[in-house]
Amino acid sequence: MEKIAAAAPDIIIGLVGWAETDIQKLNDLGIKVYIVDANTVSEVYTEITNMGKILGLNDAASKMSSELKKQVDEITSKVPNIEQSQKPKVFYEVWNEPLMSAGKNTFISELIEMSGGINIVAADGLEGWPEYSLEKLIQNNPDIMIAPISLAPDAAAILSEARFSKIAAITNKRVYIIPDNPVSRPSQNIIKGLTMIAQAIHPEIFGEFKVIQ
Repeated sequence: MEKIAAAAPDIIIGLVGWAETDIQKLNDLGIKVYIVDANTVSEVYTEITNMGKILGLNDAASKMSSELKKQVDEITSKVPNIEQSQKPKVFYEVWNEPLMSAGKNTFISELIEMSGGINIVAADGLEGWPEYSLEKLIQNNPDIMIAPISLAPDAAAILSEARFSKIAAITNKRVYIIPDNPVSRPSQNIIKGLTMIAQAIHPEIFGEFKVIQ
């Protein structure tokens, strides 16, 4: 706190989840704090606009938001007519012990749905970042598994797990590793996450999967 006070920032921008006590300490030091709270793509557009207001860069923010929306629409426009029965089932592995995933009201779940996939965890009615049993995972038998690089350095790390051996995604080698930032932080970089997830789910539409940093 002393170093922050010495730096005398005009404002601090943080992500939702900060401890209220820390925010209060900063406020007591006379430092303004803005907390970004965005759980949907639509809310990302709003937060980009808000950043523009805070930084005095309204035009640049508006341009960035519009461009991002255009890029997102280009992807979503290619999958609206896919029948529900034809959508691959997807499991995003957030953590391995305990097994955790992304449910409803998360970027990851929305990006999967925008890409023409079914998030099996959201389909089970779970929200946020729930634990997910191995039994449920095997029962729902996802066609595709995706994980962040912070969990697995490469697909082999997941493909080699014996407990997953009978899952379709493993037997068909449809496991994809993506960088954390494009799917975990609300910014213009979510288009990278959406592109990679779309390629993983529908390579016949979006081309071969490639990691985008």
